[in-house]
Amino acid sequence: LLNLRHLFLDYNFISILPDVIGDLYELQILSMKKNCLSQIPSSVSYLSKLECLFVDGNPHLKMIPERVCHLPLKEFSCDPE
Repeated sequence: LLNLRHLFLDYNFISILPDVIGDLYELQILSMKKNCLSQIPSSVSYLSKLECLFVDGNPHLKMIPERVCHLPLKEFSCDPE
């Protein structure tokens, strides 16, 4: 999985994303829409090739780690709905 480029985890009732997500260095798109996330691990900030991050529809998600906000994303959406 280390060469994984697109990861879509939408609509899966996911509440915790493991820190090892930061080991997917080739990841370009990460979509976690409509889940139960309350936080995003700061290890996401290690994904230097990440272009798109979608976390819409996670009503318990209150903040995005500051280090993640510094990624040069082309697309980002986080409407809690």
